Amino acid sequence: MDFVSLNVGALRKHVSELARCVTKRSMQCFGAIRVEVKGGRFTLAACEFDQSIETVLCDALDAPDFQQYVLPSTLKRALQGLPARDDVRLGLEGDSLTLDAGGVLLTLPHDVERDEEWVALGPVTVTEALTLPDDFSDALGFVENCIGTDKARHYLNGACLYYRNSTAGVVATDGHRLRHVTLQMDRPESFGDFSVILPPACVAFVRRNFTEGASVSLAGGRSNPLRVVIEASGYTYTSRLIDGTFPDFERVIPTDRAGAFGFEATGAALKAKLGRLTKFATDGDSRISLTVNSKVQASISDSALASFDVVETWGDDRLSVNGSYLLDALPDNPQELVRLIAYNAIAPVRIEYPDHPARVGVLMPMRF
Repeated sequence: MDFVSLNVGALRKHVSELARCVTKRSMQCFGAIRVEVKGGRFTLAACEFDQSIETVLCDALDAPDFQQYVLPSTLKRALQGLPARDDVRLGLEGDSLTLDAGGVLLTLPHDVERDEEWVALGPVTVTEALTLPDDFSDALGFVENCIGTDKARHYLNGACLYYRNSTAGVVATDGHRLRHVTLQMDRPESFGDFSVILPPACVAFVRRNFTEGASVSLAGGRSNPLRVVIEASGYTYTSRLIDGTFPDFERVIPTDRAGAFGFEATGAALKAKLGRLTKFATDGDSRISLTVNSKVQASISDSALASFDVVETWGDDRLSVNGSYLLDALPDNPQELVRLIAYNAIAPVRIEYPDHPARVGVLMPMRF
């Protein structure tokens, strides 16, 4: 019995996306993708302890209820070598799933040991969906590199989405650098102010799949949301939120130029020379010294020196920073401007992006 006909490229995408939610732990059904027909609804799903994902291939299938677990590697091998534009057919032979791939009928192994109760993340009570701006994925992409990895400060190991004091934004910091984007987002009337920390896997999912019309909801109660539910690109994705309180990041973002020194330049004017200097650093933390007066120079001890073409400078002073972090802070478009505003050898450095005024970065200096 045939179920549905699917494009090879589309099925590959589904398998790759679901495989990200298949845990590496060999425990019951967690190690595989669930293929299920229930009430005419044909779905593929995967689940681990912190996230789950489901996609509906057909919602009006004339077929008996059916459930099977298939390893992602098995499906990938079955599709290997087929042109992306070709179609394959999924069906049922006895109690096993079949795949007609390029005229070859494959019977996919049915692992009875995986026929355990599907362990999902528990009941989900979804509140009103958040209306996020179309550039939400780009905003997450801007802050993503600053997500921390310190187990001792787990609350920094994600991107914080918040709404408070009539302002919305997304922010991430690893304690050495910080990036923040102000979002044009209306808070649903049923919501109070909120702050949630999205784990890295959730951020990555949104980056891959978020498009205009995607739905993002908080689940588990408005005052204490425990999960986020995302409807995007045909997937229903659920993730636990990181438990904890994100620090008051606004306290470390400088807000004016009083007593400051710094410069403005294009990303292209800085990138090549800064990259060479950073590779030349041998102290393990890419420490470079920036000197600002009528021109801008970067140096590594007495061994390497570079001058940069800048649009404008102000003030006269120097500071030490992590060259790799500064290089990473440059805009993706090399023709865009970047503005560095420093204060002294120990104060946080503000990084502005004139072409994207909603974005701001902070870089902590290093002691000489």
